[in-house]
Amino acid sequence: MQPIIDSIQPYVSTVVTAAVGVLTTIVLAGLNNVKVKVNTWLEARTAVAQREVIHKIAGEGFAFAQTAFKEAGGERKLQEALHAETCRTRHYSVGRRASSRD
Repeated sequence: MQPIIDSIQPYVSTVVTAAVGVLTTIVLAGLNNVKVKVNTWLEARTAVAQREVIHKIAGEGFAFAQTAFKEAGGERKLQEALHAETCRTRHYSVGRRASSRD
């Protein structure tokens, strides 16, 4: 039985590796489609200046999370960056409607 397993093991490894590659390609294509849809949505609903502000805020949040939470995992960094930038944008009234400003 062991010689049979040893003889088919390289084929099984090749098939599994190919399947993982195909799955990764599908996931990346899906993420790219989501990115395109989000960018289209943002372009339709925001001005150029607003998109620049959103891009700067996102970049600063990313930089903050990378430096402040070096030992944390990716999901925790994302949550901390979102929390920090949400608090910061509320402070500057970003995202509020004009009628709700103090």
